[in-house]
Amino acid sequence: MEIKEINEFIGSEIKRLEEYYSHKHCDELTMAMGFKVIEEVGELFNEMLTHKGYQRKDKLENLQVDEIKKEFADVIFTVLILAKRFDVDIEEAMKIKMNEIKQRVYKK
Repeated sequence: MEIKEINEFIGSEIKRLEEYYSHKHCDELTMAMGFKVIEEVGELFNEMLTHKGYQRKDKLENLQVDEIKKEFADVIFTVLILAKRFDVDIEEAMKIKMNEIKQRVYKK
């Protein structure tokens, strides 16, 4: 999957959300999207705990291996949607951050 395809999906998802929540103020919708990121991160951590065996027995018995993949995707999509709301070119931002990370020196 190319970043272009992901960006197109994100753009169409934002339009869908804006239409659905058209009765909400623009800033209110952006704030709600920020809270959605937090919710999705929580769901991801819940899946991580389950995969590592740190949940109740009934949750462990219902473990679905592919669920963690979907939770990672949910986190990524919600973050990308929020970035787009702030007019962040995620490809450019990733390049900038990758260059910063490459410059890091780790001392022992």
